Amino acid sequence: MSVRATAAGILLCIMAGCVGPQTVRCPLDDSELTKKILALAPVGTPREETVQRLKAAGIDGSFGSERSAFGKDYYCCQTWRRSPGEIWRISLLLHFDKSGNLCETLELPDLHADNPRSTKTVTAKN
Repeated sequence: MSVRATAAGILLCIMAGCVGPQTVRCPLDDSELTKKILALAPVGTPREETVQRLKAAGIDGSFGSERSAFGKDYYCCQTWRRSPGEIWRISLLLHFDKSGNLCETLELPDLHADNPRSTKTVTAKN
């Protein structure tokens, strides 16, 4: 392979990385983010339906393991795919009650921020 072809290949890879999705801190404040999440999956929504709705809206996350401090009753929302080329980094826990329905949201500290937020609980009213 020639030096030009190698250089062109490297340049193409760099350019592709520059136009790929960019992960940024969520521009919404905690209360606005909570409102938007609860608009997608209101309090009382069953666990599986909640996850389906969030995934359909571009929100990715995962449940805690049974051995974690939060346990499997909590779903951690981690990213939200927004406009083409942008992914919001979010930190929000969804708590499911023993019957498997969404009962509250818990805001996590943003560990990626210059000034991390404190943890606070937001309970949505039925």
